[in-house]
Amino acid sequence: MKPLPGVPGQCGFPEKKRISSNASGFTLSGFFSNRVYIYAAFALSFTMIDLHTHTIFSDGELLPYELVRRAAATGCSAIAITDHVDPSNIDFVIPRVVSAIRKLKAYMPLSVIAGAEITHAPPEMIPELVREARALGARIVVVHGETIT
Repeated sequence: MKPLPGVPGQCGFPEKKRISSNASGFTLSGFFSNRVYIYAAFALSFTMIDLHTHTIFSDGELLPYELVRRAAATGCSAIAITDHVDPSNIDFVIPRVVSAIRKLKAYMPLSVIAGAEITHAPPEMIPELVREARALGARIVVVHGETIT
């Protein structure tokens, strides 16, 4: 995987350490970080997906389609856009991500899943925020690590 200059933390960018594993005679290798990377061996190929990405709608640096193109360039076959949300912005962020994916779907070189990352919300609010995120179109919802104490 070749990292993209100036895009730390995006699909395929080596943030922490390199890992390798051997499955049925082939060597699969990648980079491990706080991102979720899934490698699956099929014949002589592998698939990489990233289920934790951010755009300018939270703390990312890229527009949704820019993120998709860069993820495709690094070898991802699918990503989830999971921008940070809480009660103050959930109704702003998710509809925009869903809309961008819908409008650009025909031009996207990989599968893109609309999602959300609930961040620093009171634990008691998480079920309500998950329901709201789903109602707004998020297909994957994750909870930021610092939310639950």
